[in-house]
Amino acid sequence: MTDSQRLDELEAALRRLSAEVAELRADLRDARVGRPAAPAAAHVATPAAGHERPAAAPPPAPMWGTALPGAPAPERRAAARARQVDLESLVGRYGAMALAALTILMAAGSFLGWAIANGRLGPTARVALGALGAVAVAALGWRLRRRGTRVFGNTLLALALAIVHVDAWGAGPLLGVVSPAVALGVAALASALLAALAWREEEQSLFVVGVGGALLAPFVTSRAGGPSAVLLAYGLVVIASALAALRGRRWPVAARLLVAACLGYVLVAIDTEWASRARASRALPALFALACGWAALLWGGARRAALGRAFAAVALVPVAYAAMDLRGGRANDVVLLAALGTVTVYLALRRPADDPLARPAALLLPLGFLTAALVALPDASSPLGALIALAWAAGALVAAWDAPDDALRAPHLAAAGVASALAIPLAVGERHPLAVALLAAHAAGASALMERARTKLLAIPAIGALLVATGWAFELLRERPAYGYVPFVTVPSLAALAAVVGWAAFAHYASRAELRDAPDYQARERAVAGAAGALAAFFWGREELTRAGSPELSTFLLVCYYAGAGVLAIFVGRWRRLAGARQVGLALAIYAALKAVVQASALDSIGLRVGSYLAAGLFLLGVAYWYRTAGEPADGTTAAA
Repeated sequence: MTDSQRLDELEAALRRLSAEVAELRADLRDARVGRPAAPAAAHVATPAAGHERPAAAPPPAPMWGTALPGAPAPERRAAARARQVDLESLVGRYGAMALAALTILMAAGSFLGWAIANGRLGPTARVALGALGAVAVAALGWRLRRRGTRVFGNTLLALALAIVHVDAWGAGPLLGVVSPAVALGVAALASALLAALAWREEEQSLFVVGVGGALLAPFVTSRAGGPSAVLLAYGLVVIASALAALRGRRWPVAARLLVAACLGYVLVAIDTEWASRARASRALPALFALACGWAALLWGGARRAALGRAFAAVALVPVAYAAMDLRGGRANDVVLLAALGTVTVYLALRRPADDPLARPAALLLPLGFLTAALVALPDASSPLGALIALAWAAGALVAAWDAPDDALRAPHLAAAGVASALAIPLAVGERHPLAVALLAAHAAGASALMERARTKLLAIPAIGALLVATGWAFELLRERPAYGYVPFVTVPSLAALAAVVGWAAFAHYASRAELRDAPDYQARERAVAGAAGALAAFFWGREELTRAGSPELSTFLLVCYYAGAGVLAIFVGRWRRLAGARQVGLALAIYAALKAVVQASALDSIGLRVGSYLAAGLFLLGVAYWYRTAGEPADGTTAAA
C-alpha cells in the first residue's frame, strides 16, 4: 500500500468519525427539543481510493452555553435551556449536598443538645450513639463507593468524619466523658483520615464537606462554642490538618473556606471571652490566627504564601481590637502581637508571588500592625513611639533586602519610608519647625531613592511627608501676628522654605525618573511632577505677603507678586517650550491687573495705588511684547501668531 493510499484511508476514517459525532449531537439536540432522530448520513464513494467517504456533515451543534450570537433562533433557545439545565445540575449536585450535610449535622447537634437538657441518656450513651451514627453514615458511603458511585460515597464518608468531630466535641468539652485533650486527639485523627481521603481521591468537594462539618461541630452542638482556649485549640487542629491535606493541591474554594473559618473563630472568641480581664484570654484570638498562618507557611504547599498573608490579615483584626481596648494598659502585649504579625507577613513574602494581592499586602499589612502598636501606647508621641516606628522601618528594609524580586522589593521600601517618616513627628513633635525640616529632608531622600529603585510606590512616603510638612509650615505661618512680622525672615519662614526645597527635590527626581511599574508615566505626567516645586514656592510667597506690613502694603506687594510670577512663568514657558507654563503665567498677569483695578483703587496711599497700576501695566506690556514678537519673524514676512 502506497503512502497516498494510507493518507486516503486515514482521511476517510476521520470523515466517518466526524459524521458519527455529528449524528450523535443531532440525536441529542432533537431529543431535547422533542423531534425524532435524523436519519444516518449517506455515504458516497471516494473515486481516488475506492473507499467510502461520508457525505458532508452538518455543522456541529454548539456546546451548552456557547451558542453564537448569529446562530438560528432554535439553537439559541436550545442553548438557553442548556444553561438552565447546567444551573439546575449545579444546584442539585452541590447545593443540595451542602444543605444536606448542614441539616444532618444540625440534627446530630440538636439531638445531643436535647439529650443533655432532658437527661434522657447518660453521657457515655450519648457519645456512643453519635459514634454509631457516624459508623452508619460511613458504611453507607463505603457501600456506594463499591457500587460505583464514588463521588457521592466519598461525600458521605466526609460527612461521617464531620459527625465524628461533632461527637468528639460533645464527649470532651461539652459532656466531660473524656478529657478535652483526648477529644481533640480524636478530632485530629478524624482530620488526618479526611486528609488522607482527600489526597487519594483528588476531590475538592469531599474536602470542603468534611472540613466544613468539622469546623461547624462546636456550633451545631451548642449555642456557645465552649471555652475560648479549647475552641481555638480545636479550630487550630482542624485547620492545620486541613492545610496538610491542601499541600500540593490548588483548591481555591477549600483555601477560602479555611481563611473564612479562621476569621469566624476569631470573632467568636472575641465576642465570648473579651469581657475577661486575663491577659492570656485577650491574646488568644490573635495567637490563634497567627498560628494558622505559621501552619500555612509550614504545610501550605504551593499556596503557602497566599494563605500565610491571608491568615496574617485575619490576625490584624484582634490585634487592632486589642489596641483600641487596651489603650493605656498592657501595651507591650499588643506591640509583641503586632510584631509577630508583621514577621508572619514578611515570611509569607520571601518567595516570588504571582497573585496581584502580594504587593498591597507587603505595604498595607505591616503598616496596619504598626498603627495598632502605636495606638496601644499611652502616648505614641514619645521616644518609645519613635523607636517602634524605626524598628518597623528597619524590618521593612531587611525584607526589601531579602525580597525575591523587584516587584516585592518596592512595597517593602515604601513601607520603610512611611514608617521612618512617621518616626520624625513622634520624636520631635507635631507642628514643630524642626519636624517640618526633617520631613522635607526625608521626602527628598525618598524621591532620590524612587529614581534609583525605579518604582512609583516610593512616591507615597515622599508626597505624604511633604503634604504633612507643608500643612504644618503653613499653620506656623498663619500663627504669626497679622501685619506684625517681616516676610521671609521668621522661623516659620525657614520651615516653609525647607518644605519648598523638599518639593523642588521631589520635582527634580520625579520628572526624570524611569518607573518600571508605571508604563503610562510619560511627558505630560513628568511635566506635572516637575511643576510641584514651582507651585509650592508660589503659594509660600503668597502666604508670606498676605498679611505683611499693613493691609495697603500687602495689597501692593501681592499685585507686584502676581504680575512678576506671571511674567516669570511665561519666560520659563517660552524658554522650555512649555505651553502650560505660558498659559498659567498669562492668567497670573491678567489676575494681577484685575486685582490692581479692583482692590488698589480703594487704597488711601496715592503712591501705593499708582505703583500698583504701574506694576501691573508694565508687566502686562512686557507680556504683550513677548506675544507680539513671538508671531513676527525677523525678516518682516508674515507669520502665524
